[in-house]
Amino acid sequence: LKENFSKDSVLIKHHFPLTEKGMPEKAKPPIILRVGSMSNTKNPALFLKLAEAMPEATFQMIGGMGDDQVLYDRIRESAQRIPNLEFLGVVPFSEINQYFKQAAILVNTSKGEAYPPYAFVQAWMNYAPVVTLNCNPDADEIICEGKLGFHSKTFNQLVDDVKILLENEQLRQEMGENGRRYAEENHDITRIVKQHIEVLYQLVKLR
Repeated sequence: LKENFSKDSVLIKHHFPLTEKGMPEKAKPPIILRVGSMSNTKNPALFLKLAEAMPEATFQMIGGMGDDQVLYDRIRESAQRIPNLEFLGVVPFSEINQYFKQAAILVNTSKGEAYPPYAFVQAWMNYAPVVTLNCNPDADEIICEGKLGFHSKTFNQLVDDVKILLENEQLRQEMGENGRRYAEENHDITRIVKQHIEVLYQLVKLR
């Protein structure tokens, strides 16, 4: 914008009322959580495949129908045949934070995402690292360089990355703390509101 139009710009990120600071009590055994609609772009079938590949682990799946009733019904019915996977369907926004609090890991299997997905920030503010199959370059830099989780790129690597975190509680905690710090620094609603006020103040001064 500056280069092409000689205009200054300000990036204001998604805002969240953050949960209380401090590591929440995580469920035992550790829960691997997936949150998102059952649409084709979200690739929910791959999460079922992940649960089948790791029968020793515990999985929870949250999400509504999306735009395909047939796909939703197929995913729900398939999930019910996987003993280590709990299919929860739609969870009200007012209640969903409890699942993030208990989760050890958030897994994202989407074919692509606008960044950052709400679920990523909800996981990070609850000290849960994110393992994502795909993400855009900005997310790659944040997740990998910030050590907030893993960008797996392939299904086999996704399985390996989830196993690494399940087997290494210290690494889970370190990445969870990194995620919390990132959420506080970039998505805390109190900080974002101050940014809005400052931008509006500058606009008024220019008039």
